[in-house]
Amino acid sequence: MKIWISTLSVLICLFLASAGCGMVTRSARSAAPDAAVSEALKNPAENLPESSDASEKLISGKSLSGKSLSGNSYYLFMAQELAKKQGDLDAAVEFMKLAVEKDPESLYLKKELAVLYLHQKAHDKALTVVEQILAQTPDSVDALLMAATIRKTINQEDDVTAIYEKVLEIDPDRENVYQLLGKIYFSAGDMDNALRTYEQLITRFPENYVGYYYIGEIYGIRGDYETAEAMFTKALAISPSLNEARLELIKLYRLTGQTEKIADMYRTILEQEPDNIVAAIELALYDHAADPAAARTRLMDLGRQSVDDPNVIATVLQYLVLQKRIDDALVVLSGMGEGAPDSAEISYATGIVQYEKENLAQALGQFQKIEPDSRFYENALLHMAIIYYKTEDLDQGIAVLETGLDQLPPEAAVSLVPYLSSFYREKDMIDDAIRVIREGLAVDAENTELLFDLGVIYDRQGKTDLALDRMQQVLVLEPDHPDALNYIGYTYADQGIRLDEAEEMIKKALSFKPDNGYIIDSLGWVYFKKGRLAEALAELRRAADLIPDDPVLLEHLGDVYLALDNPLKALEYYNQALEKKDRDPEVLQKKIDALRDNVGNKTGNTIQDQE
Repeated sequence: MKIWISTLSVLICLFLASAGCGMVTRSARSAAPDAAVSEALKNPAENLPESSDASEKLISGKSLSGKSLSGNSYYLFMAQELAKKQGDLDAAVEFMKLAVEKDPESLYLKKELAVLYLHQKAHDKALTVVEQILAQTPDSVDALLMAATIRKTINQEDDVTAIYEKVLEIDPDRENVYQLLGKIYFSAGDMDNALRTYEQLITRFPENYVGYYYIGEIYGIRGDYETAEAMFTKALAISPSLNEARLELIKLYRLTGQTEKIADMYRTILEQEPDNIVAAIELALYDHAADPAAARTRLMDLGRQSVDDPNVIATVLQYLVLQKRIDDALVVLSGMGEGAPDSAEISYATGIVQYEKENLAQALGQFQKIEPDSRFYENALLHMAIIYYKTEDLDQGIAVLETGLDQLPPEAAVSLVPYLSSFYREKDMIDDAIRVIREGLAVDAENTELLFDLGVIYDRQGKTDLALDRMQQVLVLEPDHPDALNYIGYTYADQGIRLDEAEEMIKKALSFKPDNGYIIDSLGWVYFKKGRLAEALAELRRAADLIPDDPVLLEHLGDVYLALDNPLKALEYYNQALEKKDRDPEVLQKKIDALRDNVGNKTGNTIQDQE
């Protein structure tokens, strides 16, 4: 009822048209009723018609099947056209469904209905209508292609290859269909059918670039580099401005050691794309041995280009450094540095590369060149601090980070705080560590990393309640924080309280870090506190495989073996723990002494005698 009321004006127009009032005129122009559908077939989700010239055909009283349309079918079609123009797709669909009911033999009306469904992204409904069309005309290429496109959209690609094969049987001059079908086979790894399809394509369309390109790919995969080279070369002869085939040829030439041909390919690419950074880098690396002067000039040009184009440095890092071509990266950056000696970007990238090569002094020298106004300054400070930590120069690390705190804006300086607090703790400067964390929290009160670090410090000070409070704050802000979950769960277990909650929290932490030995140790400790000794031992052994030298874990294993009435095994792990323990060894030593005395009193022998 809602549809009919909302389209009252449409029906009035139709009535006036039928009464000859001139609002809709008959036309003698020839119609092209399949044009809209054919356009939709190219991309039915995007290229849907706003209106259809088929109304001209319908006004003449004929359907696409050549049969006369009943008045109702005609009026309903016109009603959907006007509803569609008004943007009311739901109404248009309803009118078109009624039109199809009135003229069920009209293939055109069904195609229009399918297109309307595609407008609505109702792909399943569109496919149902298209399948009805195919039931009437199984060899309709347009309907087959529409069915294939819809099936791809709804991830039913298994049926698409058969449809494309049938289309090519019916109409072998569909160039685009060969390309679509070949790509499906190629992507699925079916190289035999892919090759067959692309060979059919180039036989019928000898100037098709795509066909030769993929045949080259297939022969390259098969190791037939000579044929692959011939196919890529033919593709380039057809479309010399496209560089994909050149890049594939470069891969082949690398495999076959044809360096001069590689250089030729990059020269051609640079002629066509003067700003191609990768080609410039590769050609400079080739010339570095063959023509050092040319390489130097090219790299200096790249250095100057990098001052205004951040993509140059990004390409060096991504293309060379991340691919572990470290020596090549050093050659490139060194040459670029000559062209732009004051570039912070080049200094930073060079520092990264030297650090990767473990040339720490050279890396430090590069990072020290970077001034506070550079966008790399913050990261450079952190790298310098890490280098000082590795070289055990904690005082210099502290000095660098404190300088950064003074020179960076407060919001940026917060990122340095976790590192500086760690350095302070390494130097046993606990008050300074707490101070700098509190200063960071004054800038960013919801920084979970700082809250967690502060909780850890309180824990080491024996202030368990304060530590738990900070960890709870972390979970309020980040409920899935695995380390905070583990800390609280382990603390509850260690205190023998809220053990079910502790187990739940630790298991949740493990879901995020399933191979973390410390969290696995916590789970084992919960089981121990619950008296589930076999499970406790299994988890603690699993943790020991991951963190074999952790004294707390080793002591836990001793406790479990003692509870299992295996004092000798317990003593073995207690002694290992004592060797590794660097804090408060007295408590563990007393435990060992008590165990020796207890066993000796029961047996009349000392533990040493039993060992």
